[in-house]
Amino acid sequence: HAYHADLIQHLRESDAKYRITFIAWLKTQLNENPYVLNYILWTDKSKFTNNGVLSKQNHRYWNDKKPQWTFETNNQTVWGTNVWCGLINGKLLGPYFYDSTLNGRRYNDFLLNELPNMLDDLSLDIRANLIFQQDGAPAYNANIVRNYLNEYFPNR
Repeated sequence: HAYHADLIQHLRESDAKYRITFIAWLKTQLNENPYVLNYILWTDKSKFTNNGVLSKQNHRYWNDKKPQWTFETNNQTVWGTNVWCGLINGKLLGPYFYDSTLNGRRYNDFLLNELPNMLDDLSLDIRANLIFQQDGAPAYNANIVRNYLNEYFPNR
């Protein structure tokens, strides 16, 4: 038998409400413009460390009975890097690497100094109608960030 770990993302009770709200909004947008998905900049960030990420596809142990198997991940010295990427109309924006924990000031600096260069390769039509998607990370909701996004991406 092959045994492996199941890795899942924790969902909060409030997540269902936000997902339903988003689907209702998207349905309305698609009725108004069937190409609206081409204008959404889907974004995400991730952290990579020397502790690694357990890939259940690559860590299997074959035996007739369930093993008492451990997988050592913690090192005495931990280092890592963070990466931001975006996807719009089939085009990858980034990756953008940063070392420190993302906070409102650092994210605002990224929006002001890095993102505009990434958007330069997009058509004027996409840039003019771009809808900026983000998750609920605290850095994304800092006042300085919200003020910038509301000014440069109004109602989007």
